[in-house]
Amino acid sequence: MQSVRFSFDTIREALDHRAATAPDALAYCFLRNGETEDGRLTFGSLQVKAARIGRSLLASGVQPGERILLLLPQSLDYVVALYACFYAGFIAVPASPPSRAKQLARLQKIASDASAALIISDRGTLDVFGTALGELTAASCRAVEELDIETQGEVALPAIAGETIALLQYTSGSAGNPKGVIVTHRNLCADQVLLQEALATGPQSITVSWLPLFHDMGLIMGMMHPLFVGAPCYLMAPLAFLQKPVRWLRAISRYKAQVSGAPNFAYDLAVTDVPPTERAALDFSEWRVAFNAAETIRPETLNRFKATYAANGFQESHANWCYGLAEATLIVTGGPPGAVPSTLRLAGDVLASTGMALPIESVEPGSRLVASCGRPLGDVELVIADPESCRRLSPGSVGEVWLAGPIVAKGYWGNAAATAEIFGAHLATGEGPYLRTGDMGFMLDGALYLTSRLKDLIIIRGRNYSPSDIEQAAEAADPAIRENGVAAFTIMGEMGEELVVTAEVTRDAMADFDPAPVLRKLRAAIATEFDLRLSKAAFVLPGKLPRTTSGKIQRAICRRDFEAGTLALAEPPLVAG
Repeated sequence: MQSVRFSFDTIREALDHRAATAPDALAYCFLRNGETEDGRLTFGSLQVKAARIGRSLLASGVQPGERILLLLPQSLDYVVALYACFYAGFIAVPASPPSRAKQLARLQKIASDASAALIISDRGTLDVFGTALGELTAASCRAVEELDIETQGEVALPAIAGETIALLQYTSGSAGNPKGVIVTHRNLCADQVLLQEALATGPQSITVSWLPLFHDMGLIMGMMHPLFVGAPCYLMAPLAFLQKPVRWLRAISRYKAQVSGAPNFAYDLAVTDVPPTERAALDFSEWRVAFNAAETIRPETLNRFKATYAANGFQESHANWCYGLAEATLIVTGGPPGAVPSTLRLAGDVLASTGMALPIESVEPGSRLVASCGRPLGDVELVIADPESCRRLSPGSVGEVWLAGPIVAKGYWGNAAATAEIFGAHLATGEGPYLRTGDMGFMLDGALYLTSRLKDLIIIRGRNYSPSDIEQAAEAADPAIRENGVAAFTIMGEMGEELVVTAEVTRDAMADFDPAPVLRKLRAAIATEFDLRLSKAAFVLPGKLPRTTSGKIQRAICRRDFEAGTLALAEPPLVAG
């Protein structure tokens, strides 16, 4: 694959360059239902539309530096609105449009935290939720369909630089309070250079992506990176893929895409939910980079995918396993391109007792297979540190992943305490500051291997969820569940991460406790609130969930005891699968 290195200070500069050098070249095409072309943007037309909308919003009184909440479905309108923010110097706040009223609470928290001046959405969403959004936030609402208008007179676009804030990427916070990661144009451009290194991309790197544009991987890797390198990008909605996974594969085949990827679960769906009759016509001969990131990488998935699609031209060396996080803009480790991803089998007893990774050759009881996430890219400094003593650990020792470099974001919007805690770590020897990722792993032969999470963040199908949010929903599902008596976590199932809830039963409910109707309510509440399937649940005797001396539930120990079958279950016992 041709690899051409580009360097820009801002994303606006990158689009200006593309519009000046290749104005008629395809930038984006949206595939309605994942199949039918529903609009195209060239680099030239994108620049014109984005600049015009940016000027229109400036003329209406929106000031550079103000936050614009983007509540748009996957579409070319989303693309144009984002670049319009970049042109006008606004701070974009990507978010998912609500599909039900209960999702408004999180959006209200984001809008309030960011002090959003304006919400840009589509007419359909505003017709249903516009009044509620107006009541919940201080921001005004505008329909994206009404923004692309000629301005009265010429409105000057403000100067922007590398340190100009480009967007706030909101993540799940503790107690359900989302935190906005401050991402500058320099952060974005530095990360784009790392993506070029990891993926070996250039102007010929046709990309297909269904990844959500409000998520960092879909936004920065799936959508923004093709423009940075000057390549065409074909977009579809996440729902189009989830409803029919073959649509993703057909688009890769149809457009001869060289770059496309997804979280681990998508590759599993591409095997289990695509019948052999639909595989036959697929041609993956041009697919060179199949990146896998955003959730736990399972080597078994690659083996199944390779065996299923080898006849279609997919090769093991096309897989590219990566690691990143929003606080580091996106990608941290990956590649090298064209190399078969490496795995290690570790002695489980040694890992548990000493915190050391001891590679072994054969499958032994308790042994564990871990996947490499590639090597630190560019000028990223990656340190494995003891999270308690803050000592730098030697290769093969498991510790917390700490990072430094130009990709590290500037902190959390309006949250100095969390910024100091997460972005201001120093080693015991004084070096720093480093970003504490909350991810546990080790370095061996220059590659990063992740083993667990220090933080309790739940990641399912590439989406992040705060366990406390799920626990609160579970507590409210039925009065038989004890207040502050729920632990939510994931376990590894055959198809990836599975959600588990362990809940204490109240003393009043113990006399005639029937777990079946409570389980139904639990599943309904979690599905309604989060679009998640509760895989397993266990109901526990009052006061029997593991807790700290201060009374805080210990989720990691709950997970261990659940998997070991040692929880003190209520009667009649029910561990639902």
